[in-house]
Amino acid sequence: MRRDDYLGDERVQAFIKWLRRRVGGDESFEHSYRMVRPACDWHCGSLWEAYTNYRWKDRDFKANQEELNGLRGEMLAAVEGDDSSRFVDAACGILRWGGVTRGNVKTLRDLGPEALSRFRGAACLLDPSHADTSRLGRVRYMNSGWTKVYALMLEGFPIYDSRVGAAMGYLVQRYCKEVNLSSVPELLLFRLPPGRAGRVKKHNRNPSEGSLQFPQLYYSGRGRRRWAECNVWAAWVLGEVACEGSFAKLAANRRLRALEAALFMIGYTLPGPP
Repeated sequence: MRRDDYLGDERVQAFIKWLRRRVGGDESFEHSYRMVRPACDWHCGSLWEAYTNYRWKDRDFKANQEELNGLRGEMLAAVEGDDSSRFVDAACGILRWGGVTRGNVKTLRDLGPEALSRFRGAACLLDPSHADTSRLGRVRYMNSGWTKVYALMLEGFPIYDSRVGAAMGYLVQRYCKEVNLSSVPELLLFRLPPGRAGRVKKHNRNPSEGSLQFPQLYYSGRGRRRWAECNVWAAWVLGEVACEGSFAKLAANRRLRALEAALFMIGYTLPGPP
């Protein structure tokens, strides 16, 4: 399935219409929780406010984006110069920023001279401007670390980790409840990446409720394909709404990242028992 086929689906169109009003601020989006680290009460009344209240490693969006811009510059220079060693160094920097080095850094180092060609090939398959979901089984490297690497390699490609995945599922869950759907439409079934939520009992990152169920993702071959598919779907959906409301005031290359940041904060923990 390609972008136009996905976005042309009736249920996807209806969800995007619903989401556009919340991104644009025509409808409120209340969410709150107790953050563990740093210890504080977090709240937003809209998706824009979720973005402006973004924190990662005790820094705001601007500070984090400055670091990522530097890493992205290094990565793109490595790609342009066909320099696998430089690419590995930049990718490791991204993994350290995201706190997802476990196992991933070793994988990169082991790939050595092949690292750049492997990830460049996968990025070509994932590029939302021409991705075909039927070919995503060829993406071999996909987890909460690799999605961050691809997000800096590609334009219009959001990070899809446990927090963003939880938020995407939560948005769909709220949409389904508001329009009285008894099950999640297949093309809106944003699966849930594993993450720290499973090890921190105070966090709930599963928006499943009643008959509205969102399956977990796994690192198996089929799991990687489904993860890649959900990441591409998220790119297509968020790309349709990222220029709404206050987000439109941002530079064009910052809008999707800002909306992703809003979802990252919402997905920290969801309503319901952990």
